[in-house]
Amino acid sequence: MNDTVVRLFTEYLDLTGDKAAAASLVLADALTSKTPEPIIAEPENCRSYTVKDAARRLNLSSKKVYQMCIAGELRCFKAGRAIRIPVEEIERFETER
Repeated sequence: MNDTVVRLFTEYLDLTGDKAAAASLVLADALTSKTPEPIIAEPENCRSYTVKDAARRLNLSSKKVYQMCIAGELRCFKAGRAIRIPVEEIERFETER
């Protein structure tokens, strides 16, 4: 495996705790040609959800929310090793849904 695949797998494994989910996310990432634009977090006015909290609010599984982030359906950003989704993005998604 190349270094990028190993790095992505390790990153997704840390996030999900599930080897199968991490492998699926790496595959989805590799097959997806577009990469979502990261959002630059402003510490003083940044309001965001964790993937788990976003999944609860949207009544979806955490895995589905991860997949939506990778596919660019939900804009997200990384805060350290965690994926965060801005409140505005969740509200946009709910309105469009």
